[in-house]
Amino acid sequence: PETVWLLKVGRHFRLSPQVKLIVGREESENRFLELHAGDRPRMTAAEVPGALALFEGPWGDGELLRAAARITARYSRARTSPQVRVRVDFPDGSVEVLEVPPAGEAELESWMLR
Repeated sequence: PETVWLLKVGRHFRLSPQVKLIVGREESENRFLELHAGDRPRMTAAEVPGALALFEGPWGDGELLRAAARITARYSRARTSPQVRVRVDFPDGSVEVLEVPPAGEAELESWMLR
């Protein structure tokens, strides 16, 4: 049932057949995603306001994690900056900060589920 509710919230991006990213569109969606993060890594811009994103799927692939961070950076207030620091909070309590350029429009279109 939780998966069905998550389908109704935010923007959804398919990064690989096994990996999806859900990005909140507004503060209320960010709060909803935070409540339902479960065992999913959470991503937010580290130093500026922005969307909360939930990473669904295996996160061992650094390139997919970086792609998700780029999408997260794009939906932050630093979207026009050349580099954005994105904080990744893993379910085990560990934290990683990735510095990435925000995703471009063409990339967003290629990953976005409609």
